[in-house]
Amino acid sequence: MTFVDAVVIPAAGAGSRFNELGKQYPKCCLPYQEKPIIRHIVERTMHLGKEVRIITSNQEQEDAIRYALELNGKIDKEIKFFKVDLSLVQGPATSLYAGLHDLDTAIVFLSDAIPVLPDSLDHSANKVYTSIVPDWARWCMVKTVDSHSIKFFDKPQDRPPTNTAACGVYSLKNVKDYIKAFEELQHSGETQFSHVFERMQYRYGCSFQAPIWNGELLDFGTLSEYIANRSIRKERVFNNITVDDIGNNTKIVTKRSTDTAKLMAEASFIQNLPQKYSVYYPRINSIDVEKSMYTMDYIYAPSLRDIALFLDKSYETWVEIFNSINSFVRLCETSISRESSSYWGSNFLKNVERLRAANLFLPEIKDKYVRDYAFLENLQSELSARFGDSRTMYHGDLHFANMFYDFNTKQLKLVDPRGEFSGHWFYDMAKLMHSVVGKYDYIDSQLYSITSDGEAVYYDKGHEQIIKAFRDVFGEETALLKKLTASLFLTMIPLHKDNPTNMRLFYKEYERLLNAEEKTND
Repeated sequence: MTFVDAVVIPAAGAGSRFNELGKQYPKCCLPYQEKPIIRHIVERTMHLGKEVRIITSNQEQEDAIRYALELNGKIDKEIKFFKVDLSLVQGPATSLYAGLHDLDTAIVFLSDAIPVLPDSLDHSANKVYTSIVPDWARWCMVKTVDSHSIKFFDKPQDRPPTNTAACGVYSLKNVKDYIKAFEELQHSGETQFSHVFERMQYRYGCSFQAPIWNGELLDFGTLSEYIANRSIRKERVFNNITVDDIGNNTKIVTKRSTDTAKLMAEASFIQNLPQKYSVYYPRINSIDVEKSMYTMDYIYAPSLRDIALFLDKSYETWVEIFNSINSFVRLCETSISRESSSYWGSNFLKNVERLRAANLFLPEIKDKYVRDYAFLENLQSELSARFGDSRTMYHGDLHFANMFYDFNTKQLKLVDPRGEFSGHWFYDMAKLMHSVVGKYDYIDSQLYSITSDGEAVYYDKGHEQIIKAFRDVFGEETALLKKLTASLFLTMIPLHKDNPTNMRLFYKEYERLLNAEEKTND
């Protein structure tokens, strides 16, 4: 590969398409595979230039990016920061302009896409790298005119005579001409890359090429793309969930599982609920035992996980949500089951089995097995002493990802119940707690980075408002509830055997919550 003066990364965007998450963090600082996106980009591209330049809009943004870059250890490359001139008309071309002065050549990578580089990159000409796209209307489409020039169709209203679009990687051989063209265009208010590049071609005679990007680009430009391209597991490995459009603006959900008995128990549970409980669940439309599947109505509302992690952490929103959950929990609490066997005894046996499995999948915790077993045993004794053999109606897995809230109808909807008509409402409260006070959803969604010394940094700014709303609705959690919540992190370890990092973080959460309770008692 030939080298340029600098790798330039415009990162001055406001992150408005990332909703709540974009308010808290520059999107290039969000994690992918245990590192911030910007760290991946710099590590993969820094060898192409003598230095790396990052353009930001303000000091707060620069500080956040510097912190993100240093999370995983020092980078062995000079990185310079430049700020956008706010007196200029704002846009992507303006951001790039801020970082080009005193350069002759540069290669540009946008801050919301992680590149996998092709085998070679040639900087002998100005290049706008392209990708083939089907949805031409939302892109800057690019067509090769001849060996020296290209034509742009920026977000066209009619289908252009090309299926290739600018993919966000630009090689600039004539940086000084970019600067002149941009400064001239400032008078007309144009700040798109395409307008600057066209002026470079037709006023200054710069040649441009539009080769296909032969590497790969992981696009994190929008919140939906960020979630999709991180390939976050949305359901357990033995489940498969699909959503189909059946016409008339109606969708239907199909759930399949290799565990037929569990799936059928779940479907039967929802189908046979009394009306006062069934209003909390989507309607079951069909059950097929042979195909190990059932279909149900689609819920036109976000999950509480999506609301908490990405959409809205405001106190007022979560008071409203928790009041709805409280109504469901109180309904369950007053529904005493006729079954008199100890729920907590059977739960203890399941937990011991999972603890043994956890020690197999996470060998470093073996030396704590005796302590952990004793904790579960003592917890079972406390729960049995507190609640006896009483059982109630419950959901059985009441965490944020299994709850949806419709702000228009003020309705709470639940999915993925345990499929049992008797359990205990207090267990549901612990499940809720491990989403509220614990880091369950941040770990399960891999919304963390791992530092060079192995510690997790969670992307949870603003979550304290959710905790405050929870305590104002439900009251301060008791010592017994805290212990039960801690136990959930310990016993869910074998359910995440596909992700060693998640397993370690669950164990750390178990110890954190346990230690916090012990300090309170002291």
